[in-house]
Amino acid sequence: MKKAIKFLSVMSLCLLGLASCGETSSTSVGGGGSNASTSTGGGQAQQDTIVVSCPVEKTDFMREQAEKFLTDNSLTSQYTIQIVNNAEGDVQKNISDWTAASAPDVYAFASDQQPTLMRAGALATVPTTFANTLTQELTPAAIESVTLANGNMFGYPYTGDNGYFLYYNTDYVSEDEVDTMDHLLAALEEHDVQLQYCLKEAWYGAGLMFTFGAQYTINYNDTGDEVVSINADFNTDKGYKAGKAMYDLAHNPNVFSNCLSSEQNAPVAENNLGAVITGSWNYDAFNEATGGKLKAAKLPTVTVDGETANLSSFLGYKIYGVNPQKSSGNTARLSVLHQLANYLVSAPVQTAFYEEFGSSPCNLQSLEDCADAMAEDTSVLALSAQAEFAFPQVAVPSSVWTSAQTLYTTLLECDGSDAAIKAAVDTYNDALINSQV
Repeated sequence: MKKAIKFLSVMSLCLLGLASCGETSSTSVGGGGSNASTSTGGGQAQQDTIVVSCPVEKTDFMREQAEKFLTDNSLTSQYTIQIVNNAEGDVQKNISDWTAASAPDVYAFASDQQPTLMRAGALATVPTTFANTLTQELTPAAIESVTLANGNMFGYPYTGDNGYFLYYNTDYVSEDEVDTMDHLLAALEEHDVQLQYCLKEAWYGAGLMFTFGAQYTINYNDTGDEVVSINADFNTDKGYKAGKAMYDLAHNPNVFSNCLSSEQNAPVAENNLGAVITGSWNYDAFNEATGGKLKAAKLPTVTVDGETANLSSFLGYKIYGVNPQKSSGNTARLSVLHQLANYLVSAPVQTAFYEEFGSSPCNLQSLEDCADAMAEDTSVLALSAQAEFAFPQVAVPSSVWTSAQTLYTTLLECDGSDAAIKAAVDTYNDALINSQV
């Protein structure tokens, strides 16, 4: 148990969403904003409406928690809650005017949306008081996901479940055969099935390139809405070894790598698969397809030029942002919005969120409180074990993804010589450091 807690506390838990939906029925009607209000009738004082955005499946949960916040803080006479629905990855596309009465005041978003939201002026800096609280109560990786180089935080992380690990079918692979890639592929070959590892998709391919320690650093301006520069060291022995690992996997007949995540299938004989590298979103379908024979583990190790390392990955976060535009000039209202966002990432709420949706907490106390339940959760345990080897997914220029796709294609087509692999990785590194937003 302590091992599981350790993994979770250091993981990049808590940087893919559903289609956006319209507004849902809520506890109030009418608009929000510092001047918008909803009449309660009977001569009572009007209430200011706080608009909260979340995915449609989380509507009831969010309403309950936001209303509890108002009640616990004796704010029900001043504010009422309205829920609108946007997937975490869609909010920046769906809101054209952040000053509008219908625009959210507090909203859930995926970590890679941060620059777009900041350019829109929709993401307030976390006040020092709350930043100090977050630093004490959340995992270090969660804090990293919302902290820019200037030290300012922009958002309140609430979960980090957007990562991937290894699923395998116990008909073909045993628990003691998933430690190394050699053991895994030997077991799959024996049963004439493959590993599906979609390296063609940049999220998986770029994640692999961190395996031997090479990485990039994204440097933003002080306002966080523009990339100033990217530093990268893939043009070193660390990056070349990762390139060799990618080449070996891309050319191994027991690995199906030339695919996208939309083409991922359950590890069953009908799909010619015995193992798949993907995330928790596929658990239910895969478990049903395998007849309950699905198991999960961190990614295996690979050995290149005598050095062994665990395959790396990405792990992204979901975050609550505070929109400052509707509260312009109303510091008291903006303070309440920050209080609400801070409450939504507190231990009791993150624990309740895990119990409702199975998403791993990033609050340290919540991790401890949920440890027993998570010990029985196959995908959460695998995600937490892989987190030690995961790179926090932050907002990056699109060229970071296109350069990773080019790298995979080049390695797939090259002759496999050290010179060819080195040239492909050098081109990848150059593309990173020359990336533009």
